[in-house]
Amino acid sequence: MNQIGIQGGEASYHEIATHQLREEAKLAYYETFSELFAALRNGQVSSAVVAIANNRVQFIPEPYDELTKHSGELLIIAENYLRV
Repeated sequence: MNQIGIQGGEASYHEIATHQLREEAKLAYYETFSELFAALRNGQVSSAVVAIANNRVQFIPEPYDELTKHSGELLIIAENYLRV
């Protein structure tokens, strides 16, 4: 399975950022970061694209917490800056 999970829906910033990284990406959409990270950990998606910071709120608590809580299970493999 080569689906990439994102939090949010079509035309979201996560979708735009994902297509910048992988133009032909097959996406799986999740309502919450908790659902997305659960899907990543149990193999429903092979990877995920999440924002961990932005200019408005700095670090975004939910994805940052998930990454640190599961740091031994998850790897950060790329970084993308999306100008909004």
